[in-house]
Amino acid sequence: ANVGVRHSICSDLSPIAVNITAGYTLKTTSASFEKKALSIVNQVDSELGWMYKVKNAGQDEIVNYIIWSDVFLCPNCGNELCFWNEAVSLEKNEIKDAFQCPSCGIECSKKNMIKAMETKFDKRINESVTVAKKVPVRINYSIGGKRNERDANNNDLEILNRIYQLESPEWFPTDK
Repeated sequence: ANVGVRHSICSDLSPIAVNITAGYTLKTTSASFEKKALSIVNQVDSELGWMYKVKNAGQDEIVNYIIWSDVFLCPNCGNELCFWNEAVSLEKNEIKDAFQCPSCGIECSKKNMIKAMETKFDKRINESVTVAKKVPVRINYSIGGKRNERDANNNDLEILNRIYQLESPEWFPTDK
């Protein structure tokens, strides 16, 4: 039997649960939702879009993703080796199990090398942290609606460094 319109009162102790409930019960239209969503996307793009754009031959490329490579130490001479540069062949579509160190010629593999480490000062937690060294090696990007890929260059490194130097005005958790 139809007893009429249901009116409900929603409450919860958890702030996130209140927001979820509000999302389920909020009256909206797809047009107003789309307008608000596009407004948010445009605002984020105007403030942070530069992080996802790189210049190549004077044109803006939209970064889809960046391939990072581990850096290892040669077990013989201690030379830093970018794994991607030494072991990956895009032409042959393969990753070598072993390769020669370009400095001393010894055979290197992930089994006999150790990861290079780097120490950086992290302003967010106000202390130095030691992490495995990684370097950007390839940029997958879109330009004119087409995807492409190229080696990372100095302009890319400058943008990544600029991003790393940013300080967030907002609080975020810094658990160690």
